[in-house]
Amino acid sequence: MIDKKGKPKKLWLKELVSDIKHLIKQKKQIVIVSSGAIALGCEYLGIKKNGLKVDKSQAVASIGQIELMNFYKKTFDKSKIKISQILLTLDDTE
Repeated sequence: MIDKKGKPKKLWLKELVSDIKHLIKQKKQIVIVSSGAIALGCEYLGIKKNGLKVDKSQAVASIGQIELMNFYKKTFDKSKIKISQILLTLDDTE
């Protein structure tokens, strides 16, 4: 999802969207689980990821998550696929 420079893999996601579009035509429901929020947050802020304490990682991830969802939205919009984000609580996972 994110390359070594902390930038989104645009071609990779474009190909994934194409695959997903094909699956949607087959009436499949798709869930994508991804990471990359911290890397994108660091890229956005111009800081290094190494050595971040938990509180700073969380703050950076909150910024990066917006970048990540914007990246998803722009890419999926080109194929006219609507997306959403599922927010989980601890109770949802236990």
